[in-house]
Amino acid sequence: MDDLLEWAAKRPDWQQDALGRLTEQRELLDGDLDDLQVRIEQANGLPVTVQRALRPLRKEDLRKGVARAPTTILGSIGPLKNVDRLAPNQNPLRFAINGITLVYGPNGSGKSGYCRIAKKLCRSLHEAPLRGNVFEAESNDPPEVQVTFKVAGDEKRRDITWQQPDPPPPELARISVFDSYAAGLYVDEDRNIEFLPFELDLLNRLAQVMLNLEERIKTREKTLQAAVKTPLPTGYTEGTDVYAALAKLVPATNIEQLPTVRDLRDLAVWKPENDERLKTLSDELKNDPEVLATARRRMKTTVETLASEIAVMAKTLSDAALADLKRKSEDAAMKRATAQASAGDLFKGEPIKDLGAEAWRQMMKYAREFAAEAYADLNPPRIANGDFCVLCQQAINPEARDRLMRFDEYIEGRANKDAEIAEAALGQGVNVLTALTIRKAPDVEALLSQFRELDARRKAFAATITSFFGAVRKRHTIVLDVIRNVNRRWIGTPYRHPKGTPSFYVLSD
Repeated sequence: MDDLLEWAAKRPDWQQDALGRLTEQRELLDGDLDDLQVRIEQANGLPVTVQRALRPLRKEDLRKGVARAPTTILGSIGPLKNVDRLAPNQNPLRFAINGITLVYGPNGSGKSGYCRIAKKLCRSLHEAPLRGNVFEAESNDPPEVQVTFKVAGDEKRRDITWQQPDPPPPELARISVFDSYAAGLYVDEDRNIEFLPFELDLLNRLAQVMLNLEERIKTREKTLQAAVKTPLPTGYTEGTDVYAALAKLVPATNIEQLPTVRDLRDLAVWKPENDERLKTLSDELKNDPEVLATARRRMKTTVETLASEIAVMAKTLSDAALADLKRKSEDAAMKRATAQASAGDLFKGEPIKDLGAEAWRQMMKYAREFAAEAYADLNPPRIANGDFCVLCQQAINPEARDRLMRFDEYIEGRANKDAEIAEAALGQGVNVLTALTIRKAPDVEALLSQFRELDARRKAFAATITSFFGAVRKRHTIVLDVIRNVNRRWIGTPYRHPKGTPSFYVLSD
């Protein structure tokens, strides 16, 4: 341990930081690697800022060496308090002095909780913190564990009570707890699989961090190389002061002839004469055929997109489309009324009224589906041919069987089927309306800004398109408001918006 600390103190700051972080977590996250990369760049003279304080390897991060220490034998763990949902003051978990102790039990019985306690008290590559019962109010009482152990050569066992965050007895560090989280293995010279010591595992993980950082820095180097790949002064106007200064920034230029930092800063200062030059260039660009052609192609695409949206809106919200929706609503209402009348004749004299209503039909559909599963071997109607009613679980007498057969006859009847088909068609039409999205007028106006500037005719046309989107959006909103407020009946009535929106049909209650 001392050798490792001495070696670590001589490493660069970023490696010391990496070692410190690796004692707190098994693998470093992207944020950790970002911090370390910043430290490397700073150490090599790049202008960067370090946000996080240095976290070097500390002596308390390591356990004392135990190679020549007497053997420690764990006798028991428990009773305990404030650890997971483990019951307090229950009998301790005892371990065999000679041989193997097998601990078994169903999920949730506490096996993992005792394993976390052992990892906290003893030595493990992966240390798990102890917490209280997450299903109860948070308590300030620390986890408390009684533990019994014996050190080889001692005549008496030791019984202690340990509380978090006190350090555990150093003798327990001679016991290694090995699980899937601490599965570091290596093969020795005799090809025996051995437990990987914490210090060696720490160095292995540091090496992996260095490989990850090397790949990151290579990627950054490629990015920077691509950024400076084009030689200066390419891209700058020949004959200007900037072009002449940048042309000197090549290895062949004598150091005395290189521009100073002050020279380069002076070239970056905006001067009053630059305003006039900028205006001249802007005017030239406005008349550039290539620029104009690009702008016209962009306008054409915008107008075509709006035209497609207008076609969809015209089809969905036209008088004809809403009149068709009105017809579907009337058809659905008529066929449902017919089905209700059929139900009235079929269920005349039944003790409960309103048989055939929507809630009742849904209930019967589910009951028929369940009967098809429960009485799969029977002939239809299974809801009536079973020995027991699938709704009330009572034996079916002849009177109830006759009633259930009439219920099934109604659900399967032509009148109800026709009503369901008509209602589905109406629902599909409503879905088309609710799924329609319409741009806001200010958004359309912004899209047509360049188109509007071409000439007076197009300016007027842009205003018409913008106004049209606004009017259709209001029309759509009114229709949706009515649809949201309807009940189960869909009846069409004429409607005219008070601000003069064209006449159209909407659904009303």
